[in-house]
Amino acid sequence: DIDDLAKKLGLTVQETAPITKNRPTLTSQYLTDISFHSDKGTVLDPLELDNYGYVVAVVSDVQEKGISPLEVVKDDITGILKTEKALDYQLKKATDIYNKIKGSADLSTVSSIDPSLIVRSSVGVKNNGTIPEGGRDYLFTNTIMNVPLNQISAPFKGDNSVYIAIVTKRTKPSEEQVKNALPNYITQLKSKYAREGYYLWLNQVKKDADIEDMRYKQYKTY
Repeated sequence: DIDDLAKKLGLTVQETAPITKNRPTLTSQYLTDISFHSDKGTVLDPLELDNYGYVVAVVSDVQEKGISPLEVVKDDITGILKTEKALDYQLKKATDIYNKIKGSADLSTVSSIDPSLIVRSSVGVKNNGTIPEGGRDYLFTNTIMNVPLNQISAPFKGDNSVYIAIVTKRTKPSEEQVKNALPNYITQLKSKYAREGYYLWLNQVKKDADIEDMRYKQYKTY
């Protein structure tokens, strides 16, 4: 038993999340491939991996292709539902507060309603998912690009929080700035999508090709 043996040797046993066929395990595609060609309970030969040292792996379970069993995804589902419930609760609370302050143009008044609420000012927010001093939330930055100026917005859901915002200034580029920047932007987009298109095509070719990858029989470092 690997747990008993590791305990005697003073070593650490860690179990990975379920691995998928085309994704490296512990940075090693070989480890993934050899695992998929082994039966449940197989103890694999020691393997030296960058950043991990020597690893002795055991195929602890085999999950057949298809819909994941409930016990595998139960924690993920529970987390999603808890987040949704929490956001629904926050939205109801935020709506009550919004109804009390919507005639004002000053968000700081919410502190007198609920001192636990956080009021934060940010400058130079871009629609890139980044909230200065506030983490990342694409739904937030995308929403505030379109709310009316100098009006307290109705509450809206972000990825992990509910927000009430007021935008006091919005800077847009002039037509001349857009015209001058457009050629370079188009070039960047073409380069970006050419690379993405190539890899999409290559992956599809690999998927459709009637070829079995047998590298694991000859190599261990890939």
